[in-house]
Amino acid sequence: MKLGGKFPLTTLALSLVIAAFTSNAATADESLTEISDQYAIVANGWYLEDKCDLLDARSHQELEWQIWRINQWLAKHNGVNFVVAAQNQAKAAADRAQCNNASSKIAKDTLALATAMNEKLTGETYSHPNSYSQYNMRRYTRSALGIEVIMEACNQFGMSGSRWSEVKSDFAAVKAKLTSENPQLMKDANNLIAAQKAEFKPDDCNARAEQRANGALYALSGLKQSLGLGGS
Repeated sequence: MKLGGKFPLTTLALSLVIAAFTSNAATADESLTEISDQYAIVANGWYLEDKCDLLDARSHQELEWQIWRINQWLAKHNGVNFVVAAQNQAKAAADRAQCNNASSKIAKDTLALATAMNEKLTGETYSHPNSYSQYNMRRYTRSALGIEVIMEACNQFGMSGSRWSEVKSDFAAVKAKLTSENPQLMKDANNLIAAQKAEFKPDDCNARAEQRANGALYALSGLKQSLGLGGS
């Protein structure tokens, strides 16, 4: 069932997909093509939710976490390029979609499908608020490594002074918000960052380091939005 390029999904089609997926456990030899088709539907629904903000705050966070875990599984088994391409297609479809009652039903059904898909692929379940806090810590660590360690040592890879000031301001706001919410987790994360900063040298400023810095900026943007600090 190739629905990745179709949007908006009908609630009937999505309900049928959920029923089919939840009735069969994922196995080691399950077709990656079939799983990829399910992901296209989930990604479409996620970007619709991200655009229209249709779910309550807790459900939105849970869906975001489910998508993150599915993304990690697919990147490992299908490759990062597949995930990026599917996300780009889904985002383009969501940009053309309208926010209405049908979209609200799709967002709710997407959460059900993403939950079932993640459980079958990874065996993991969402536990609020711990799962989301750990997700934020992963994103914070990624952004801190890129910004406070790599970009600081590599002269920001030629980034303009004004843009760098903006990045530092955004990072400081995210850091303060997370520290107020999870002081012990942030203490542990910052100890890790400090250790990495002591080891990173200017000679390490290569293409791979720049790629990690770009990933850090992406993670920072997501954190800003999730924490209610605004997107980039």
